[in-house]
Amino acid sequence: YIDKGWTNPNGEYKVLHETPALLHVSGGFNFGQYIGRLATAQAIPKAKSSGVCVLSICESGHLGRMGE
Repeated sequence: YIDKGWTNPNGEYKVLHETPALLHVSGGFNFGQYIGRLATAQAIPKAKSSGVCVLSICESGHLGRMGE
């Protein structure tokens, strides 16, 4: 996927829109697992303070499953 340009290991994580209970981020076509971890780490404090956080990730590689 890297050779075809579908995944960019240097892609930049960027917040596109943010409110106290919403987070919309771009992964810069980086690996989904990496971007998912960054976005979730940013969403958890929002959920703790607001009671909920809707997280949306675009321009990211396949995330697979979250959780451990």
